[in-house]
Amino acid sequence: MTQPMDRDSVLKQIEQARAALEETQAAIEKVESRMHATSSKVRSRDRSVEVEVGARGDLLKIRFLENKYRTMSANQLADSVLEAIGNARSRQAQQVIDAYKPIADEITELPGISDRINWDGIFGPLEETAKGGASKNAGSRLHDEIHEDDEPSASQLGAEQSSAKDRSSKKGRRGRDG
Repeated sequence: MTQPMDRDSVLKQIEQARAALEETQAAIEKVESRMHATSSKVRSRDRSVEVEVGARGDLLKIRFLENKYRTMSANQLADSVLEAIGNARSRQAQQVIDAYKPIADEITELPGISDRINWDGIFGPLEETAKGGASKNAGSRLHDEIHEDDEPSASQLGAEQSSAKDRSSKKGRRGRDG
């Protein structure tokens, strides 16, 4: 039979839980402010492109180095850009994981907490990104869109529409003039 807990014992446990929560909140705020200011800068293997991504993996800067892009085909340049972006996002994701894991480990040690948090849901996508780097998955969707089939680009479509309008307006003038 379980003995009822005395009031002082319950209050002490509540105070300990509150103190642990406050410590965790302070640690999270500290990591968030540090992470907000981080970025990752990476060069492609061929050293033709350098990119910088922000804390959330968003592209901040892209630089084409030493005019190497002038001698590259469009596909080579696209591959270098995607590789550098993938590697920078991978590095940034790993920094985020490394920063938050100690806090997650401490939270997991609190009684009744570990079974209520879906750590795979929180860290899973980041871990996939961190492992992905410049792999096929890192930029495959964008890469596929760039290399898709022989459909005309938006600028080509715009030029075709523009010349079609020119032809129709010339026909219309000829019909009115003649």
